Amino acid sequence: MTFDVDESSARILLPSTRELAARLASERQQETAEEMFAFIATALPAMWQDETLTRLARGTCLAMVELMLAMMEHGIPADRAEPPVVAVEYACLIADRGLPIGDLLRAYRLGHAYFARILTDTITDLARDPAELAAAVRETERFLFALVDTISSRIGAVYIEECQRLDSRTASQRRDVVHALLEGETSDVRRAEQALGHRLTGPQLAFICWSDADPSALPHAATRLQEIFNAPRPILIPEADGALSGWFDLSRHPMPTDALNRARVRGVHIALGPVMPGIDGFRRSRAAAERVRRLITLSRKSPPTVTEWAQVALADTLSVDLEAARELVRHELKGLNRAGDDVDALRQTARAFVVAGFSCGAVASNLHIHRNTALQRVKKAEQLRGRPLTERPAELLAALSLVDTIGSLLLEP
Repeated sequence: MTFDVDESSARILLPSTRELAARLASERQQETAEEMFAFIATALPAMWQDETLTRLARGTCLAMVELMLAMMEHGIPADRAEPPVVAVEYACLIADRGLPIGDLLRAYRLGHAYFARILTDTITDLARDPAELAAAVRETERFLFALVDTISSRIGAVYIEECQRLDSRTASQRRDVVHALLEGETSDVRRAEQALGHRLTGPQLAFICWSDADPSALPHAATRLQEIFNAPRPILIPEADGALSGWFDLSRHPMPTDALNRARVRGVHIALGPVMPGIDGFRRSRAAAERVRRLITLSRKSPPTVTEWAQVALADTLSVDLEAARELVRHELKGLNRAGDDVDALRQTARAFVVAGFSCGAVASNLHIHRNTALQRVKKAEQLRGRPLTERPAELLAALSLVDTIGSLLLEP
């Protein structure tokens, strides 16, 4: 036996079946629709708890019974079926209520099962010729499957389109509210919280994720942060340049800074602002996250990276005027301001020497090198700098911080 996958052009040709459809339409259409509704409602009770949904569900059952019987009676091919208007409204309302598409499509499968059983039972009761009975059942089965497949596919598309429309509208509204908050154009905290689904009175943490390679990984990065922070779902705002930004409400738990390495996602940069309270913190944390992104972009670091504002706060302040920062680095580092692993090791030694209070022993311990090696590196660093590392230590550390954060942009070739 062969099976034709493309059943879309199936139609009812047997006169006896067409007459049966006409009789059911005139005598039992309303009753059949009510029974179908009860059958579906028993299997999917959650879908009928809303009064408006219930009315549209009943209307959809009646419209579908009417459609199926009319197409059977007149021999109309299944692929010409269009969802009734009430069925379209029902699908849109299902999407509006946030109910899953699986329940919507299951309702059609259940309706198909019920209607097929009613027709098969009726045909069996009326048919006297076994050959005619087999032909009628086979023809009806093909037609109903094709019709319901056509209708449910188009209804599924309606549902998806409505969800996309709702998502677009919600995203637009969310962006408007966020813009108003950032620009200081709203003081109604409660309304803003309702629109965003986000508490604004607690500690706020802004973040920005971006990737030059795989933008699809950005939502995964936001989810990873949420898991690490054990926080409610964040506000997420897709940016025009492809980045994904947002805010976490950290009222539930403080930020676990020691776990941020677990937030790394392949191909993704993550910039974090400081945690700050309230609407003012909402704005200031975002501004700081933007500055962190600027620094990471200037540094040309390869992803993945996760950078907190506190890690780069000094370099952020010093690099507001980039040319002035470059001049500071040149003046303070002199010969230490060059690329290369050997010079990089000397800069690390210089930093460790100043931070440790000018102790070569402490440098050796902190960098896990021999004391004589530490002493030799300090002398070499002083030669390249052209002055002792004990002179202008604050300016020296500032210059080293700039190089550590921004890197090659400030170094001489």
